[in-house]
Formats: sequence, structure tokens, C-alpha cells
Amino acid sequence: MYDKWQQIERMTAVGAAGFWRHIGCRGIPVIVEGAVPDWRPESQWSLDYLRRTVGHRMARPDHGYFEETSGTLLPVAEILDAIESGLPVEGSMHPYLRNVDVHRDLPELAPDLTPRLAYVRPNWLSCVLLKRHVPDGLVEFFVGGAGSAFPKLHVDTHGTHAFITQLKGRKRVVMAAPSETAALVQAFGDPEKFDMDADPATLERLNMVTAMLTPGDTLFIPSGWHHVAYMSELSISVSTNVVNASNWPQHLRAVTKHTEGLKKPLKVAAYLAIGVLLRMHDRIGASFLYRHYD
Repeated sequence: MYDKWQQIERMTAVGAAGFWRHIGCRGIPVIVEGAVPDWRPESQWSLDYLRRTVGHRMARPDHGYFEETSGTLLPVAEILDAIESGLPVEGSMHPYLRNVDVHRDLPELAPDLTPRLAYVRPNWLSCVLLKRHVPDGLVEFFVGGAGSAFPKLHVDTHGTHAFITQLKGRKRVVMAAPSETAALVQAFGDPEKFDMDADPATLERLNMVTAMLTPGDTLFIPSGWHHVAYMSELSISVSTNVVNASNWPQHLRAVTKHTEGLKKPLKVAAYLAIGVLLRMHDRIGASFLYRHYD
């Protein structure tokens, strides 16, 4: 594993308002230590606990945003057994259970993850006026064993920020700023073809950042940042997508990018109006425009 890149900045937990005012607005990844002190999984969750609690639920190994990696629905217990034993499942030598919506698909785990991470609010994805393009503030679940990894370096869809909280084990994250896209294209032809086993001289030309997430760490991934994760041991983590005033322009561009004809200016105008409304809504501390799941 190439280890000469800059380490992601670490900081102690701060209040949500202070985070967005002083840190989130910078658009730079940061690891917040101890952001979820009231959550139970750090001391409670184990594969045996997950088997007992959600083993009967159905999920897809390597299921996520990349359809070519979506597998067949299987009992969660079967996927966890394969992860623990290191045996292949659905043709994957290193199965990775990922991007599973906790509230929808594993609701028994939701009480363990409350109160919700303070930094994911306000989350405009939960606005009742918006189409639900992506999970609106709900928690996604990830578990993988030694040798598993996210399939490719990627940028989260729809211009969202992401918060990843590590609950068990360790996970290596490698990231690149949007400004590094051209360098990634020059090195690999396509950023998604990024390869950690590439020639060290190639990797050295890239200005990337990295970190080893440990239990209790929460990684903030700003909108537009390329990222990928690698596991050398059993790893359990959860993630939440977020849109608010800090990345509303990126979200607006993403959701209107493929709109054509007269529909595009109308859609842009509607989103601009909603953005103004939500800024005012948040400024007065209201919450009536948001869906609630707690």
C-alpha cells in the first residue's frame, strides 16, 4: 500500500453549527474523533450480534450504485458467514455488504444508531418538496472482511457530501480532490480505473490524501471528492449522504444535468427557489419541511 500521501486532518468533535460554519464549508475532508459517543455499536456489534438481529433479512453482496457489481438477494447471515470465513459468494472472492439502507432493509439496527449524527442536519435531501434522488439522510450499512474493497475510485452521485463512521475494525480510505481529476485521467485514462498496485512512480505523481479509520472515527467526504476504501480486517461502518447550503449548487447541477429542452430552466428555477426557502427555513430553526425518521 502506497504510504507517502498526505494524511487526512483529524479533529475532536465540535457542535453541528460550528462544524458547518468553520469546517464543512472549506470543502476539505476531515476525520472527527468521538462524534457519536452515544451510539452502542462500537462496544456491542459483532457478526454474531448481526446474525441474530438481521440475519434473516435479505441483501445483495457488493450491492450499491454500480449495477455491474450487484449480486443476487441472499440472507444477510449467509453473506456474513462468507465474509467471516473468507469464502467466495456470488463469484466474489472478497464479498462486501455495502450501501444497505438501515431504516428500510435492516430496521432492527436503527435503534443502535440513535440519536442520529448531529452533522447530517440540516439535510435538504429530506425536504418534502424534493424528489428523493438518493437516500435522504438515512444511514447506509457496510461490512467487509480482509481483502474486500469498494469496487472502484468514485465520486458520490447527486453532488452529496458523505459522513462515514467506523464502528468495528479498521478501513483504509484513499481520496483525491476534484482538482486531481485531470491527473487521474492522465494516469489511468479514467479515474474509476485507479489502481493502488500501479507503478509507484505513477502514484507519486498524484496529490491524494489517505487515512486509516478506526472505531469511533467519522470521516467527512466533501461533495465531488474521489474516494475508495480497502479492508485488511473485518470492518463495519455506516454512512449518510447530506445536501445543505454548502453543496446545494453541486446538487442542483447534478440533478438537472440530463434535463433537456424547456424543462431544464423550469427545473433550475424551481430548485433555486427551494434553496432560498430552505436557507430561510434553517435560519429560523424550523423543521416542518423535512421528513423525519427518528
